[in-house]
Amino acid sequence: MTHTPSNETFYTAPFAIDGELLGIGASQVSALSPRWLEFSREVLRTSGPVFDRSLPVPFDHVRLRFTSAPGVALATFSIGATPTASSAFLRGTHSTAEQELLQMFVESARRVKIVQRAKTTPEPFAKAFTISERPLHVVIAWGTEQDEDARTVSELNTHFAAAFLYGQDGV
Repeated sequence: MTHTPSNETFYTAPFAIDGELLGIGASQVSALSPRWLEFSREVLRTSGPVFDRSLPVPFDHVRLRFTSAPGVALATFSIGATPTASSAFLRGTHSTAEQELLQMFVESARRVKIVQRAKTTPEPFAKAFTISERPLHVVIAWGTEQDEDARTVSELNTHFAAAFLYGQDGV
């Protein structure tokens, strides 16, 4: 099991499907489940920088599409064929890569039909570019239902964020 220093903090910026920032919260890696943090680290370690796969048991009903480069990553969690959450992970170590990744992330989200119907401003998710806190986990939860699968994906997303944000570039 990997030791986690108690001072490892990361920030989460959840966005609603209309593109509005819901706030920014700080999380301590040490407050997460060591078991599921290690599970997340192992998936990242063994799957490489780019993958699209079902997670191992007991989460084999959850699919993760993951693309990373030094200091940044995109993750989409799905249940079956339905995307449940999309995330951008930014370590704060490569500002140009972060801006490029955020641009792709936001442009992709703006093309989603539910976002186009729900948006309340001409440029949804624009506040993602103004957040200075790092390391940062930007997340869009696509579902509105708070069922067990949605809670599972939310927890997995947080653990994968911590695993990547405090992992090595070779994960």
